[in-house]
Amino acid sequence: MNTVEMLDELQNKALHDEELKNKFLKTKEEEDSLGAFCRVCRELGYEGGLEAVISVPEGEALAAKTFNPRLGILGGISILGTSGIVRPMSEAALIDSLYLEQDIAKAAGVTDLLVTPGNYGESFAREVLGLNLDRWCMCSNYLGAAIDHAAGAGFRCMLLYSLWGKNASEQAIQLGRESEALQKL
Repeated sequence: MNTVEMLDELQNKALHDEELKNKFLKTKEEEDSLGAFCRVCRELGYEGGLEAVISVPEGEALAAKTFNPRLGILGGISILGTSGIVRPMSEAALIDSLYLEQDIAKAAGVTDLLVTPGNYGESFAREVLGLNLDRWCMCSNYLGAAIDHAAGAGFRCMLLYSLWGKNASEQAIQLGRESEALQKL
């Protein structure tokens, strides 16, 4: 009998045997609940391991809408958490993510890079301009860091698309504070 069949058999026994069901439920109250659950399984003659199958219907199609293709991860979706979206929480993590995204694009042979501060710029570039977003990265409010790193990485061209009317003052502050490349012009 394989692992799945053995576990199915234990489940069926527990569904029809109130005492066994309560024995399994009681394991949740123990400090080491997993160990207690496994102990009950062993007492019932189950000695095998566990087999887990994680399946995401249409995972390949969903993956195309995530960060995965820009990281070179193709053919499926990553299971990271509830949303599947990694959100760096500190300024350093945001900037490190930006650098990593640019470095991966450069390593993949990208010479011309599209940069947008956010989703509106990305949507406009994709839907209105018809640009290929294999060469895209998001810089959030770190335009200066994006320019500096792209210049240092040796990209031939960096196209920036932003809704300047909404964030011109913020970008000006960030550029003045962060961008060594622009200060040298």
